[in-house]
Amino acid sequence: MHESLREHYACTGATWMIADLPFVGVVVEEPILSWTDVYCPLVAPELVHDPALVGVLLEARQEIWNAERVILRLPTQTRDPGDPRLRRLAQYLHKEARRHDEPASVEIVPVTPNTQEFVHGLLAKAILNGYRDSALDFDRALEYVRATYTLGQEERASSLVAIDGGRAVGHITWTEATDDVTSREITEIVDVYVLEDREGTGISKQLTQALENRLAGGRTLRGNVISDDPGAGRVAAGLASWGWRFVFDLWVNGDPVPASHGIS
Repeated sequence: MHESLREHYACTGATWMIADLPFVGVVVEEPILSWTDVYCPLVAPELVHDPALVGVLLEARQEIWNAERVILRLPTQTRDPGDPRLRRLAQYLHKEARRHDEPASVEIVPVTPNTQEFVHGLLAKAILNGYRDSALDFDRALEYVRATYTLGQEERASSLVAIDGGRAVGHITWTEATDDVTSREITEIVDVYVLEDREGTGISKQLTQALENRLAGGRTLRGNVISDDPGAGRVAAGLASWGWRFVFDLWVNGDPVPASHGIS
């Protein structure tokens, strides 16, 4: 961890100890359903591999923080916790942006007012897919998307849209972020989605490469795959074949709820 970030967590009272094992616990509000989570970006491996200590942490989430969930960030190479109360929420991957010279089979252009609702609809659909075990409905998901991912909003997301035969058939949406462990500036992919009748045509890869071409030169892309998505294995394998590398996983207690929209 970057030393200034370590000092920040210590100064803000976010560093805790269980049986002399340190972890960082930050209270955050899940933005769509307004749940309270305790996010732990740094956790001693010995803690998550001891069921008794995991139990102490899960009890503390209510007694200390009054939170519904604990979300743990663990490096991919860390051995799985092996505690039935924890399950993998998402796998996060990195890729260094570079230039690609392969011609795209479709036109890829920045989102415009004419394609904004198309992107909004796909983002809302992606959210519903991730939150399929909750009471969230499409209208609420669309309301959140419109408030968060609309053209002209400062420091909000940007999108590219794939156009085929004059019709929008897919998008990639991203935002700029800072990694909460390394302090590194990254480009976070919010969602990549291609219409069902264009799946398997390579458009998702072309959208990602178009984004890389815009960012090439020392920029890191970050994406994630929601673990309980039916196509998670296929998507993860595809990303790995494109040069993405697994960096860390999020683990959570309780029922399935996504970390973000993910890559479809």
